[in-house]
Amino acid sequence: PYKVGALVSASSADALTTVSNISTMEVFFSMSESDILSLAKTSGNIQAALKSFPAVKLQLADGSTYSLPGKVVKASGVINATTGSVSLIAHFTNPQRLLKSGGSGAIIVPKNNNDAIVIPQSACSQVQDKIFVYIVNSNNKVKYSEITVDPQDDGSNYIVTSGLHTGDRIVTKGLTTLEDGMKITPITEAQYAQNIDKAAKLGAEQGSAKGFIKAMTSK
Repeated sequence: PYKVGALVSASSADALTTVSNISTMEVFFSMSESDILSLAKTSGNIQAALKSFPAVKLQLADGSTYSLPGKVVKASGVINATTGSVSLIAHFTNPQRLLKSGGSGAIIVPKNNNDAIVIPQSACSQVQDKIFVYIVNSNNKVKYSEITVDPQDDGSNYIVTSGLHTGDRIVTKGLTTLEDGMKITPITEAQYAQNIDKAAKLGAEQGSAKGFIKAMTSK
């Protein structure tokens, strides 16, 4: 707000500048009263819960996930009567100075989910607000099926809450080539990796004169 040479005094309304240490960032977030009570009951009290609190992640304003985990260090002793939530503080180290004071984001808190079905997000297609997968039946025909997932995810996988059962087979590669009811020849992830490796080696061989002759004469 001031230019070089401007006259200022101790009573000036605007600060000359603000100095911030951003080597470790404090991130403020909230959790519901019910979640806090559940943590306190499990650990005995809220202080014990904070000590055993799992590392949290920070989703940045652009939707990406900050690469370093954070540690929850403090929880308010007061419940917000309007929102029914409790304020907490997490610390994130900031060696690359990527995080800035005043920034926004969302805290991702991991939770235990016993007997959960977890699938890669790459195996899913999304139409508006619905999520679909191709389920492979006993006749190796695919069925385009809607599933529901837990709203909390790690950016790579979904926790399926309905639409899939233990033992179901789904297609994880080549989704764009499929149609509902199409018959396929399923292979495992390991077989898929082997096929990719073979194709890469064949391509490298055909890139040389010796490899090209070998490829042509082997037909």
